[in-house]
Amino acid sequence: MFLGKLDADGLPHDGRIIKVFASSEDPRFLLGMPDLAVVQANGHPFTNDEAYTYEDRGTYSGAQLQEVVQSYELPAVGRFGVCSLFRFSNSQGFCQAAMAARKGNDWLIDHPLKEVDGIDMAQRNPKRAHSVHLDIFFPDSVRTLRRIVDIDNTDKVPDCMDAMRARRRRNPSHLQ
Repeated sequence: MFLGKLDADGLPHDGRIIKVFASSEDPRFLLGMPDLAVVQANGHPFTNDEAYTYEDRGTYSGAQLQEVVQSYELPAVGRFGVCSLFRFSNSQGFCQAAMAARKGNDWLIDHPLKEVDGIDMAQRNPKRAHSVHLDIFFPDSVRTLRRIVDIDNTDKVPDCMDAMRARRRRNPSHLQ
């Protein structure tokens, strides 16, 4: 279903969508998956000394980004997720690729924080704030992710439905 949407939108993909989530607690323990791939990223509010530059798109200061994050009607866990996913994405080049991507003659995303998915859903239902995530599907991005983790090892990167079932078993209130 999701790959069909990418095809319909004319977006290139590598035959899979990898969903990346943030957690302030160790997800290996939370999900009961000791081999789960974990990459640490700072989830604290953006600071004035941060700056993120995107070719042909300009520079976004930490203060500008934090203003947008604060405008989201999210609980603290949702804001933490947005900040940590954004920093992870930028440190690996995923956000840069998304900001450079086009859909026809238009930019794929109009702001670097728009790469983070699930914000709208979490604003409608704050209990879904743990569902804020990144979707990695561009072929170059999937190749980059392969350098970080063995994405074919289901102990490291589980099938999305397996991970969701594990989350429900461990903490059903996160997915109401």
